Formats: sequence, structure tokens, C-alpha cells
Amino acid sequence: MNEWAADFGENACSRDTVHIVLSTPKGSDPDQVRDTVREFLAKELQSHHPYVFALHDDTDKPQVHVAVKMKGESGKKLDPRKANLDRMRKRFAEICRSKGINSLSQNLCCV
Repeated sequence: MNEWAADFGENACSRDTVHIVLSTPKGSDPDQVRDTVREFLAKELQSHHPYVFALHDDTDKPQVHVAVKMKGESGKKLDPRKANLDRMRKRFAEICRSKGINSLSQNLCCV
């Protein structure tokens, strides 16, 4: 975060990071979820936006919390609007299904 802070806005209301929650179906294998999330983030963010993530499996449905730096390498900010989040959710669901993590759809929310 100290490295990221150099690019943070001075305005207290500046949105410098985004918190994304990726959730998978009940009984999903946590190691498989972690690998799937790594693939998803690599494809989705393409190393343009630094991120960190943590998986927790203390509930029936493993979840991954992702913190993404809004300002990318090019200086362009990430756009976490509804259309982009829906596209991301669909891509995450596709990758999950390709890895055997099956459900009608996986959840992605942005806070």
C-alpha cells in the first residue's frame, strides 16, 4: 500500500482503490478457487492495475477479497461501473466453469 499511496489523490473522497468480492458455490475447493482467481485477475487486469487478494474459506462458500489500485500503469483509472462489473462477473463465471467450479453464475460485487 505504501507503494500505491504515491498515486493516491489528496482529496479525502478520492477513490484510489476498489474492493471486489468473488464468491464461489458451496463446497468449492479453496485451492482450486485460489488458482481460478489468479487466472481471472491476470486476464482481467492484465498487469495494468496492481492488486492483492486473500481467500477465506471459513464459510460454506469460499470467498476472495481483492483490493485493486484504481490508477493503472498508464495513468488511466479502472471503471467499476455496472456494465464493466457484469462483464467481469461473466468472465469469472466462465473461468470457474472451465475449471470445474460449477454454478449457474458466480458472484462478484464491488464495494
